[in-house]
Order: sequence, then structure tokens, then C-alpha cells
Amino acid sequence: VVYNHQIAYIRSANLSEWVTIRTALIYFDSHTIVEEYQMWDEAKTHLKTLLWTTSKCIDKQGKKAEHPMEVMKFLSKICLQNVDFQNVDFQQRIKEIKSTPR
Repeated sequence: VVYNHQIAYIRSANLSEWVTIRTALIYFDSHTIVEEYQMWDEAKTHLKTLLWTTSKCIDKQGKKAEHPMEVMKFLSKICLQNVDFQNVDFQQRIKEIKSTPR
């Protein structure tokens, strides 16, 4: 279940403008996942929006639960390795993304 959103509107998207959206899993543990959504201009030269969505695993009663082992194995295969989520805050991540060559 979605627990939290953090969003930064960095540049406006214009009416009818084509954009590129990149999504990735940037963090997980036994009961939490964090997904990152980046919206770029079509050429991928200007970051327009950054969104972090945090989700928690819950059981049928709505209580916090742990991901099954199969899910943990899958998450470990798809999680980006180059994002140090526990040591970077949202604003630092924006700077990091904008300074990375495309």
C-alpha cells in the first residue's frame, strides 16, 4: 500500500509536449519499497519532475508485514545499485540526477 509521496516540480511541461518518464526501484527492505519516477523533456536534457513513492507491505488485516522471500529475491534483481537511498535526501538526489551526464 502507498505510504508516502515526495514530489518536486522542477520545470513545467508545456501543453502537448512529449516527455520521457523513467521509473526505477531505488530502495527496498523486508517491508518497504521506494520507487523513483523521473520526468524529462523528450531529449532527456531537462529534468522536469522527480517523485519518490514509498510503499509498505501489509497483510490481509492491514498490519505491517514482511515481503515473502520470492519477492525479496525479485526486488534484489531489479533495484538500482547506484542510488545510496539511506544516505541521500530528496534534494540531494535532484542535484545528483541533474549533474549526471546523459
